[in-house]
Amino acid sequence: MVDLYFWETPNSMKVLMTLIETNCEYNIVPINIYKREHMTQNYKKINPNHKLPAIIDHKPKYVDDPVSLYESNAILMYLADKKKALLPKSMPLSRFECLKWLSWQNSNFVDAIKEKNDETIKYNYQILEDHLRDKRFLCGDEYSIADISLFPWVDQYNNHQININNFPHTKEWYYRVFDRDATKKSKDVAKHFTKDATFSDESREFLMKNDPDKSLSTE
Repeated sequence: MVDLYFWETPNSMKVLMTLIETNCEYNIVPINIYKREHMTQNYKKINPNHKLPAIIDHKPKYVDDPVSLYESNAILMYLADKKKALLPKSMPLSRFECLKWLSWQNSNFVDAIKEKNDETIKYNYQILEDHLRDKRFLCGDEYSIADISLFPWVDQYNNHQININNFPHTKEWYYRVFDRDATKKSKDVAKHFTKDATFSDESREFLMKNDPDKSLSTE
């Protein structure tokens, strides 16, 4: 059983998608960021950075004691290794190709979004578009954690001032992932836990006064 400390953020969503794709037994522990539950001392014991998501695996593969892990892409690698799934095998270097796109997603694509740099966002969408011109998925024909890692961020393309129709290959990739059963189920699960969430006045005031990366961080 894997406990997923979760809120409906892009990085939490990609861990949920991976759990469902790999048929991993999981339990959702909702951490309401609107109520600043990620800033509590109890959650700090799980993730000292106060960020989402995090997991505790009560039946880990290599050791007897539960494993606690944070940083979303590290969690994806851990789950893929645990379940022997979602890591491409078609090419000798395909695992490193997967790691490359995990790194690119985190250090380029997401950074541009967080900085709200429209030109850099568009530049990165064009990199993605050129890469997907002759590929079904980021690592070729095999669906992997690289696709999962990127999808929840592209899923917010409307917020990026991006017309997805201007990137037809990216749009095709997006709908390939969107139409997967695990993707649909993850969206339903997320809505179940967050549908009634709203900002309290205290939370809104806190967010206005503090660094958003510390208050609403999603890594």
